[in-house]
Amino acid sequence: MQSIEVRDHNVRLLVSSVAGQETCVYANIDGCAIVVDMGCVPEEQVVLAERVFVTHTHIDHVHGVTKHAALRRLRSIKPARYYCAPATVPKLERLFEATEELQESQIAHEIVPMAPSHNVPVQLFRGVSVVAFATVHRVQSQGYMFTKRSFKLKPELMGLPGHEIAARRRNGEYTHDMTDTLVLCVTGDTTAEALDRHPLCYEAKILVVECTYITDEIAPSKAHERGHIHINDLVARAHLFQNDVLVLMVRQSPSYSSIK
Repeated sequence: MQSIEVRDHNVRLLVSSVAGQETCVYANIDGCAIVVDMGCVPEEQVVLAERVFVTHTHIDHVHGVTKHAALRRLRSIKPARYYCAPATVPKLERLFEATEELQESQIAHEIVPMAPSHNVPVQLFRGVSVVAFATVHRVQSQGYMFTKRSFKLKPELMGLPGHEIAARRRNGEYTHDMTDTLVLCVTGDTTAEALDRHPLCYEAKILVVECTYITDEIAPSKAHERGHIHINDLVARAHLFQNDVLVLMVRQSPSYSSIK
């Protein structure tokens, strides 16, 4: 996996993506470890992550899920939570059932349905929350936006002794300003249409986008038919990206003759 550290926002990323084989995005946001998609379990940090978010059920995005759960059981770590679209829940349960039949033993896990909604964030850890948003792929799919809440002392109270600030807080005065920052957005497989439908993607501090086709060997129209982004789609939208960091997961698709 490739490591990316964004110090300004206290975020560390590990990313891996090979078209048709594996996709996995690990992020540590202020101590909150999450994984988006589990097409592989390549690093120790990934095994330790307690929260996994599934964008869709193509095998290169989910075939590491049961291994992740089994490795946690092997190490006596409490079961992880696997978040996915409600319609995906029975599919993942069948995946676990098949794996347990092969293993001839149970694999503890918790699958949590999470429908796309910008209005109902799920609280994760230390002020970090997440919402799902619908994306555009060949199968039902969704991306995830992670927000970090922080508190900063009001400017007019700067310089006051700590005991006085505490006294004001006890008296019911709001001493800190609250700020919600959209720190990370991970789209998963999608066409660029999803970015346009959810313009907050363009405002996330860190945006992780999967870009499967990067040459004219595959036409943009063909990429769209397959539910993917072509590099030309991103170039056409270059003026919209306000992100501090844009991570392009340029997937080495077997469709290219140079890789065959």
